[in-house]
Amino acid sequence: MRYYVLAAAALMLTGCTSNGLVHDKNYVRAAAVTSGSGAEITLAFFSDGSEPLTVTGKTISDALGKAQLRTGREIFTGFTELLIIDGTSSAETLEYMLSEWKLSPSCSVAYSGSGSDVLMAEDAETLHGAVKEAERLGKAPDCGIVTVLKELMTDGSAEVAELPDTEKTAVIYR
Repeated sequence: MRYYVLAAAALMLTGCTSNGLVHDKNYVRAAAVTSGSGAEITLAFFSDGSEPLTVTGKTISDALGKAQLRTGREIFTGFTELLIIDGTSSAETLEYMLSEWKLSPSCSVAYSGSGSDVLMAEDAETLHGAVKEAERLGKAPDCGIVTVLKELMTDGSAEVAELPDTEKTAVIYR
């Protein structure tokens, strides 16, 4: 009997459950979100060689569903490293992303007037690295999603790194 319990525990710890295999999902590395009268999201994935994907929907949830249909895979958002927002309904957007997308508290937030264009033009790893380096050098404040959301909820505004709308990225303190 003890053998069966140990075997069941080992099976659950290996990740071989009904949740699927690792290669059955797309893992988001960075996302650019525009919300307002509709929602547009651009997703950059951890997979090598994949191009960022832009989809629109009535809501962020609707857009994510369309992205899953386009990729033919479930999209996992829990490992997202960078979230680029456009400043529209920022507190509501960040609150939604934290609760529904289950973003890690270590996810960085940056601002861009055209986050989709920036994410399409520049590698997500480079963008995230630029934000983290700006924080380390003191050129940008703590851009963690929890810190930014707390500032928005208490002060009504928050300072984050700004990603310029150019082809090559340099992080600007905003």
